[in-house]
Amino acid sequence: MIQIEEISKIGLGTYRMSSDNERYIEVIKYAIDSGINLIDTAVGYGYGKSELLIGQSTDPETRSSIFIVSKTGYSNKEEIAEFNQKDPNLIALDENTLFSNSPDFISFQLEKSLKRLNTNYIDCYLLHNPEYYCEKNFSTEELERIIFNSFKLLEEKINEGKLRYYGISSNDFSKIPLKAIINSIADFPNFKFLQFPYNIVERNTSFFFDNKNNITISELKNMGFYIFTNRPLNTMLNGKLLRLADTDINDVKPLEYEEELLFNELLQKIQNSLSKMGEDPKIEEYYPIQFFVENRKNMPDISTINLAINDYLYPFLSAINLVDESILNIVNNLKNYWHVFSLYDNQERLNDLKDTLGNQGIIDKNYKGNFSSYLAGLYLGNSGINSVLMGLRERSMWIA
Repeated sequence: MIQIEEISKIGLGTYRMSSDNERYIEVIKYAIDSGINLIDTAVGYGYGKSELLIGQSTDPETRSSIFIVSKTGYSNKEEIAEFNQKDPNLIALDENTLFSNSPDFISFQLEKSLKRLNTNYIDCYLLHNPEYYCEKNFSTEELERIIFNSFKLLEEKINEGKLRYYGISSNDFSKIPLKAIINSIADFPNFKFLQFPYNIVERNTSFFFDNKNNITISELKNMGFYIFTNRPLNTMLNGKLLRLADTDINDVKPLEYEEELLFNELLQKIQNSLSKMGEDPKIEEYYPIQFFVENRKNMPDISTINLAINDYLYPFLSAINLVDESILNIVNNLKNYWHVFSLYDNQERLNDLKDTLGNQGIIDKNYKGNFSSYLAGLYLGNSGINSVLMGLRERSMWIA
C-alpha cells in the first residue's frame, strides 16, 4: 500500500475519462508507468463510468502501488430507485442530478464504488461538495450534523477494512462549517484529506474560518491535512471558460473566409428546406440557427461546441428533414473550424492574462517554456499544496 508520504506530487484526474472509451485504459497504464501513483475519481464522474475504467485498468499487482481517491454524493434517479430508502438529506440539484451525504447512502455508494473499482478497499473516500446543502437552505447546524454523521460512518468503514482515509472535496470551503469541523479533528482520526480548485486565477490560499478569521492552506497542512487540488488548467475568467494551456494557433483569418463560405452554404440549404415545407425561410426567426450565427466563432471549447450542435443544430435539422450525409459532412467540417476558432480565442485571452500576471509579478513574464508545466511547478512550489490533479486523455497531452 502507498503511504501518504509516498503519494506522487502530480495525480491523475479522471473527470473526463470513461469506460466507454477503451483507449483510456492505456492512458491510465501510461500514467502509472510514468511514476504517477495518485488516481482521483468520483461516483459522479460519468455516474460510475470513471470508477469502472480504473477498475478495468488495474490488477492486484498494480493496486498495491497506487493510491485511489473517490468521492461520494452525486446520484441520479436510477440509482436512487435502486437505493430505495427514505433519505431526509436527499436534495435535487437539477432535473437529472440528485445528491446526498447521508450515512446510509454513503454506505450504499461505497459498496458500488468498491465493485466498480475492482478492489476490496479504497485509499480515500471524500464527501463531494457538501456545500450544496447550504445552497438548498440547510442551516449550518444541519450541515454539521450531516457531515459528522457521515464521518462516523466512514470511521466504521475504516474499521471494516473498506477504507483507509476520508475527507472533503469542496468547490468552496468557505461555505461549510470549517471551524466546527477542524475543532472536532480529535474525534475523527482518519479525516486526513482536503481537495479544492486551485489555479493561477482561482488562488484559494485561505478560507473563511469564523466571523473574524480566515485559515490558510499552510495552516491546514500544519494540522496534518493532506492538500490536493483540482482544475489546475481550467478556470473562469470574465464569465467565460479559459484553458490555461498554450496552443500553436497564431492566425485564423484565412480559415474565417473558408468557414464563412461553408456556413452560408448550410444556411442556404436550410432556407431551401424551409421553403419546400412552406415555412418562413427567414433564418432570424429560428433560435437554434440564430445561436450559431451569433456565437459560433466564440464558443469556449470543443465540449461546448459539441453540446450546442447536439442540443440545438441536429434536432433542428432533423425537424426540417435536412439530415443526410452531405449535411453531416458540412456540420462536421464546420465543427472543426469552430474548434480552431475556440483555441485561437483561448490563446488570445491567455496571452492577455499572462501579460497581466507578469506585470503583477505573479508569474515570470520572461518564461518561454511549457506554460502548463510551469504552472504545476508554481502550484507545488510555494502554495502549500501536496499534490496537483491533472488530466491525461492522451499519452502526449495533459489536461485539467
